[in-house]
Amino acid sequence: MNRSGYLVGDKMTWVDFLAANLCEIMQHFGKPSVLDDYPNLRLHWESIYTHPKLVAAVEKERSYKNI
Repeated sequence: MNRSGYLVGDKMTWVDFLAANLCEIMQHFGKPSVLDDYPNLRLHWESIYTHPKLVAAVEKERSYKNI
C-alpha cells in the first residue's frame, strides 16, 4: 500500500477491488481472523469496503432490486 492508501497510484483501481475481494473470500471461506497478522492489509480491505462511493453504489443497486 502506498501513501495514498491504494495499492497502485493515487486513486482506487481494479487492483484495490481485487485485493479487497480476495481478503473477503479468505475471511468468509477460511478463518475470520486471517487478516489479524496483516494490519495493513486489513486496513486496506476496510477502507475499500467502507469507501463512501462504493457504499452508495451498493445501496443504489440494492434499491433497484427492491422495485
